[in-house]
Amino acid sequence: MHDRITDEIVSILTAKLKVNKALLTESVFNEPLAGPVMQLQGTDLAYLFCFVQEAFGIRIPEEYVLDYKFNTINGIRNAVIGCMKQ
Repeated sequence: MHDRITDEIVSILTAKLKVNKALLTESVFNEPLAGPVMQLQGTDLAYLFCFVQEAFGIRIPEEYVLDYKFNTINGIRNAVIGCMKQ
């Protein structure tokens, strides 16, 4: 389950937000998306939030954003898993 979710998140980042796929190795999955590696902007994260909800057919509660749980690939994956369990 984790692999499919991660693959979809990586696909969204590369296809919709034009992140270089070469940057998206497992070693950066805990790095902040707005940090020095991926350098996403606030608007990119807002779009990512919407794209992820649409791709997985879920509604992500605001606490995932407010608590900085939606700022890494692994954090987003965990948010998706948490929302799917509800």
